[in-house]
Amino acid sequence: MYLNDTIGNVVFDEISFTKDTIEPSISIISPVMGGVFGSNSPSFVVELSDNHIVDAMWYSLGVGNDTTYFMFTNNGTINQIAWNAFSNGSVNIIFYVNDSAGNMNSNEVFVRKDIIAPVITILIPEINEIFGRFAPAFQILIDDINLDQVWYSLNGLNNIAVTQFTGALSQTIWESLPEGPINLIFSANDTGGNVASRNVIIYKDLGVSGPDQPDMTWVFIMIGIIAGIAGVGITMVFLVRSRCKKTPKKKSILKEKAGEHFCPFCHSKIKPGQIHCDYCGNRLDK
Repeated sequence: MYLNDTIGNVVFDEISFTKDTIEPSISIISPVMGGVFGSNSPSFVVELSDNHIVDAMWYSLGVGNDTTYFMFTNNGTINQIAWNAFSNGSVNIIFYVNDSAGNMNSNEVFVRKDIIAPVITILIPEINEIFGRFAPAFQILIDDINLDQVWYSLNGLNNIAVTQFTGALSQTIWESLPEGPINLIFSANDTGGNVASRNVIIYKDLGVSGPDQPDMTWVFIMIGIIAGIAGVGITMVFLVRSRCKKTPKKKSILKEKAGEHFCPFCHSKIKPGQIHCDYCGNRLDK
């Protein structure tokens, strides 16, 4: 800046300043796009850079006239009260930054809020079903688009991981259990942290002989002799049929309940008027 007077004297002074028209950059490290969260609000990590001084940082949840903005100075956690206002579904989080020159930038991420627990259905075993010394089979269904882990327990002993929805219970754990009622509990959680459980009461009775404890009553052996140049080979084919003996087993430790009927040979549950047992095949009207 210069200044002169009428007689030609000149003075000047100067000042330096920087022109900044470049907006700050903002990168969202977490949460990631499509991340799933439960009732607790997610934490966040953003990285900012600018040629000069970052002036302010803030974020918002959702869009619309009712959008609320939250200032922050360090990485942290999304405001819990604001997070609670959203129901199950997608949530849009927008982060903002401006610098001392007034340049502003923003970046956004969509996450999913999941506050619905998995739904578990136990197909087998059925309630009050009776089993002997062999661990029962199981089949379950679980409905959850964000399913994470599945496990079961027997009378609260251990948590056994389930990788397939059809299988057999742990024989080792089953053998350690006493006779009587057994509380079989299936549990599952999802990536949102929601946990659900469903149980069924079954019975262990070592006096029961059913399809898991066969008595071999006859064996046919067919021997075929195959002659060849190199010698004679013998092929043995064993045909084994398993069934319960036709003499009733000892009385089960479980009493028949009103309206329920059990086979006198293997103690499996039968229907009224049934002629043959579905499990052991014995005739019931003798």
